[in-house]
Amino acid sequence: MNQKDHNFYDVLVALSNNGLNEKLILVGGWCLAIYQHEFNDDRFPVKPTQDIDLLIRNPFPKLMSILIKF
Repeated sequence: MNQKDHNFYDVLVALSNNGLNEKLILVGGWCLAIYQHEFNDDRFPVKPTQDIDLLIRNPFPKLMSILIKF
């Protein structure tokens, strides 16, 4: 495991240890690295970046369903 991969893993562990892994969704270039690892498939065009892109899950799902009606 290279240093970039190790740092990425450390961030995921920190998120998990603080209960944030269920509130955030990994998006961006690192997703392909996860797919490649999990499916043992080198066909994914993996180019991990220096940053980690995270999407915050909708904290107000009921409000969103009301707003969509308008």
